[in-house]
Amino acid sequence: MSRAEELLEHLEDIDSLAIVCHDNPDPDTLASALALRRIAALSGLGSTPLLYGGEITHQQNRVFVSLLGLDPIKFEDDHLARYDHFALVDSASPGQNNPLPADTDVRIVVDHHHTEPADAAFVDQRPDFCSTTAIFVEYLRDIGIQIHQELATAMLFAVRRDTDGFLRNTTANAYESAGYLHEIGDMGLLREMANPPVSEVTLDALGQAIHTRTVRSAYLIANVGIITERDAVPQATDYLLNLEGIQTVLVYGINGNVIHVSARSKDPRIQLGKLLDELFGDVGSAGGHDNMAGAQIPLGLFGDESRDADDLLELAGNIIESRFFRSAGYDNGPGDVTQDYVRAGAPTER
Repeated sequence: MSRAEELLEHLEDIDSLAIVCHDNPDPDTLASALALRRIAALSGLGSTPLLYGGEITHQQNRVFVSLLGLDPIKFEDDHLARYDHFALVDSASPGQNNPLPADTDVRIVVDHHHTEPADAAFVDQRPDFCSTTAIFVEYLRDIGIQIHQELATAMLFAVRRDTDGFLRNTTANAYESAGYLHEIGDMGLLREMANPPVSEVTLDALGQAIHTRTVRSAYLIANVGIITERDAVPQATDYLLNLEGIQTVLVYGINGNVIHVSARSKDPRIQLGKLLDELFGDVGSAGGHDNMAGAQIPLGLFGDESRDADDLLELAGNIIESRFFRSAGYDNGPGDVTQDYVRAGAPTER
């Protein structure tokens, strides 16, 4: 029995299901949720809502939701009593980058990250896949479900977005999925999604990151200050990674009562997900892939949140920068901790 057939069996035993996207949902989690809703409909389930936490602020994410006419619902506590079962897509454990309380029983988990999954009845976690969407492409093909043009376009955009146009985390299944979806998708709609306008908030955040950057050899760290759109943090990270001579970038900023950290690396030796978990897992949640990762740290850990936000940013920034550069062997730290996160078999000379 294929994993898709196993999933169908689990869905047939369910009376009601809510599909939970990760916080601040991106195209991969949203397209995966749409695909799971399509499979759930085949099993006889009626209305299957898409729930999310955080905000949808990234320009491409907003355009994605708008152009496809999606209906994600902001998670509320009463959803816990309203639905018998929950499914996580593109995250693996309740409370980890999703709005579910940590003690929530989860029935289904489909994910592609290097994280510890929940003890769910159905778990399909494949870190060797480029995206969670690619797993659902396999499901839909195995079951023989016809993918309509709108869903194919959403899934194709998600695969392209999660691989940065097939330049990051690209695997054979990325090309296979994209090749299949390309024959069905709407290329005009895809182009509209790929070229969203840039907000003034993002532009200001990029300027702040450029102004505050600190460089040690091939490592760069910067902050975007206090922001209203948390997606400005990874956007600044992606931008600064283009700086000549830079291999690894970490950017942080405050949104609400949380410090958001984003990291990217072109160094094929470093496993960023494990590194950020070691650096910040003790004060927040962290993880990701080898070349892209993130962390969220409660602002209250650095003092009374009623204090001046700029003071808290400076205090938190000193700790974040010290840990980051120390891991790289700078800032008078004890050796090169990043060597613990070098991929097996990769060269270790600098």
